[in-house]
Amino acid sequence: MGAATERGRAGVRRVVCDTGPLLHLGEAQALALLRACLLSRWVWKCMGLSVLSCGQQLWVICNVLKPREPWIDWLNRHYGFRHEYWQRLRQPWNNFIDVTMAHGRRGSYHIGEGLAIPINPEERTMPVASVNGVDLYYETSGTGFPLVLAHGYCTSINLWQHQMPLLAPRYRVVAYDARGHGLSSAPAGKEHYTLEHLVADMHALLQHLGITQAYIGGHSMGGATTAGFAARHPEMVKAALICNIDGGQQPSDPVADREAAETRRRGMEFVRVRGLADYARQQIAAKTVPRFILESEEEQLRFVTRYAHQPLHGYLSVGEALPWRDAWLTEAAQSLKLPVAILAGTEDVLYRGAVVLHQKLQQSHFVSLQDAPHDSMNARPEAFNKGLIEYLDNLEQGKPVAGRREL
Repeated sequence: MGAATERGRAGVRRVVCDTGPLLHLGEAQALALLRACLLSRWVWKCMGLSVLSCGQQLWVICNVLKPREPWIDWLNRHYGFRHEYWQRLRQPWNNFIDVTMAHGRRGSYHIGEGLAIPINPEERTMPVASVNGVDLYYETSGTGFPLVLAHGYCTSINLWQHQMPLLAPRYRVVAYDARGHGLSSAPAGKEHYTLEHLVADMHALLQHLGITQAYIGGHSMGGATTAGFAARHPEMVKAALICNIDGGQQPSDPVADREAAETRRRGMEFVRVRGLADYARQQIAAKTVPRFILESEEEQLRFVTRYAHQPLHGYLSVGEALPWRDAWLTEAAQSLKLPVAILAGTEDVLYRGAVVLHQKLQQSHFVSLQDAPHDSMNARPEAFNKGLIEYLDNLEQGKPVAGRREL
């Protein structure tokens, strides 16, 4: 089976299947499969459905999500139809079946142009790299020169939901769940979460995938990992994309540091008693989350679900280890000689440190994202994407890249 892409309305890509056998199903059966296949990894994580059985998930898809226009999940390499939240319903879970199992068809399905087309079930196996005593879950998408993405604290691969559709057609994108996060191992104890561990994990993952050089990018904790990796393995980094982190350059503020430490302590105590989902809801109620979350019920649901799916050991241990504050990072980040792009939101508490890092790296390009908080790629995705792609395009075309850009 082959597939091509075309540009649809509003610049949304959709898959057009050019060959391949069709399932010999009736219209009602095909529709049921279509709805079942809407359950991409991103959807079920953000909707909080991972704890449900397959039949329960199918009922939610058919009754809560309302199918709309075709969509593509580049990260998971499958596509179906866009959805919208319809209404919140309650229903006993004892009358549901798994349509794919009921009709004797196992494996995964692509949905294109309203038709169900089977794909090789091996394409949907969970890719895990067993490195350094942990299992790292990763996903790859696209072809071309490798681009590796490392997420931040208390999030996962899904952090890059607004970047993947733009990057996957251009690069071989590798996104992975760091230890203590997402679907990766989460050992207990802060001793497992130093920056050295995170850098070693990234290095081992690239070796596992046979990647000898790549663009390396990361947000927050992932940005610290990016800077540390670039310092330890410069020959493997074509350019470092350091996002929403200071690289150990934040000017010292004892009062602010004490307040931040006390906030972390209270947060961890709350989590130990009430759990991460309640902690996320508490942050929303206290209005300590960014404005773009407060102004959107969908973003609030996404925020709570993100915390609910965070492994507890990872949250507590990383929160105690604070790997982005490891002492060696400060000098390591300042020593970078390779191309560096620094992206930071002006509302981020780490913005001043990001500016200092840019000033210390004469070859660096700084993208100042106006009125953007720490999660700038989600708060202002269009501006973030524009700054990132412009930098990569200019770098690849041999144009001067050092300087500053406001978006």
